[in-house]
Amino acid sequence: MALALGVPQVYTPPVGDQLQMAMDPTAPRVKVLAPGCELRLIVDDDKHARVKLLPEQVPNPRPGQPAETSAEIFGAELVPGQDYPLLGGSRTAIYTWHGCKVQVSGPTVQEYDAPNVVMRDYLCCAAVLEQRRMRADDLGLPAPRVLVCGSAFSGKSSLCQILCNYALRREHTPVFVELDTRYSSIRQLQSVPACVTAMTVEHASDEEPMNRIAYFYGHLEWSANPEWYQRVVSHLSRVVSAKLSHASSREGARTSSSGLVVNAPFQPTPELLHKIIEMFEIDVVLVLDSEALHAALCRMFAGCPKINGVPKVEVVLLPKAGGVVQAASKRIRFMRALRVRDYFHGVMRDFSPFSVLVDLGDVQLVQIETATLSASMLPLGKESQKSVDFIVRPFSGQPSDLEHALLAVVRANSMNEVLFAPMCGLVLVTKVEDAALQLLCPAPPPLPAQYLVVGDVKKLRFLDI
Repeated sequence: MALALGVPQVYTPPVGDQLQMAMDPTAPRVKVLAPGCELRLIVDDDKHARVKLLPEQVPNPRPGQPAETSAEIFGAELVPGQDYPLLGGSRTAIYTWHGCKVQVSGPTVQEYDAPNVVMRDYLCCAAVLEQRRMRADDLGLPAPRVLVCGSAFSGKSSLCQILCNYALRREHTPVFVELDTRYSSIRQLQSVPACVTAMTVEHASDEEPMNRIAYFYGHLEWSANPEWYQRVVSHLSRVVSAKLSHASSREGARTSSSGLVVNAPFQPTPELLHKIIEMFEIDVVLVLDSEALHAALCRMFAGCPKINGVPKVEVVLLPKAGGVVQAASKRIRFMRALRVRDYFHGVMRDFSPFSVLVDLGDVQLVQIETATLSASMLPLGKESQKSVDFIVRPFSGQPSDLEHALLAVVRANSMNEVLFAPMCGLVLVTKVEDAALQLLCPAPPPLPAQYLVVGDVKKLRFLDI
């Protein structure tokens, strides 16, 4: 540090909110945000905070500008004067289009305001999707189906949340599909580790979704077993397509006309994305912060046909937001364990899970294995091609290996149905006793099915849940 010699250094004491926060970091303080800026907040893992948009009338509002100050969290509009809790581990941003004042209460690890220049790009995407919904209604076409992909830690989940919340504000209920099996960083669009899931987005709250459908993949990385991952995603895509085509009821018609938002897996290959695009019949691909991936997808769909003058698959490159930071492996493991804790105990810790003792003779522990068929078992003319099949076998390990492991209860009536069965829910093995398992269950006994699927036991082990 260079100091000017002989020049006395003047100390400027903190004033106002700065002095109050220096004396008490939990004291309420008011942050003034300029138009187009956001307040970025990080809450410690074992602390809680609150934010509140202060109601304030806008003097002489311009055409299109609201008469009262407004702000939003990832597209969900804040109600002025209402407290919003920031739970432990929260990393969020409050954005304002026209400027506002936000009161922050409680301790935070980090809080600062900065411009967010990419929100206009994200808003334009949401506006284009809304125009496509209206056009689809007029022409009797399917609603838009969007795939969000990009580089590592590019803010895919945040963009998915923004698109879903902007759709909600237009009274739509889109289907959100989570294909990232590592962990869920967005509490509103909650998934569970080692699963691919789909849910209808009906509100902007952080409540545990009641209408989620899930398939158990059993690994945290799609690359651990690419063939089985694609098979599981294929099962989910058929269910989602059936849901979007079911428009006989008012709710079904509303969901069908709202479309689909898909969060791509972590660091996918262009070939994997191509298969996902075909499975879900995607027509808009948003690529975040990856020119190489954008170029590869553009080459793949350069010659795709047009429907009513619009390319069947349109690929768009977008920048990532400035507040997105890379998460360390330790942080990802913590967030994964926090998500499992939310699943059993609720986001607000208002759930009461059940401890169930099940006899090993009353359940069937199974695992899914990959088998490559030999050339002699293949149909004539396919000797040169590799054929991969999947087999359900009884669990080959010891019951003691399952302590603290996450297992999936699948809705199957026979061993053969396990390969195609959706998941009823997850259970956590808290203790292994003589010929019995002590399970933590989100629902009261008995178990809805007898088949418990074992995944990657080493990486799906959770303590102190």
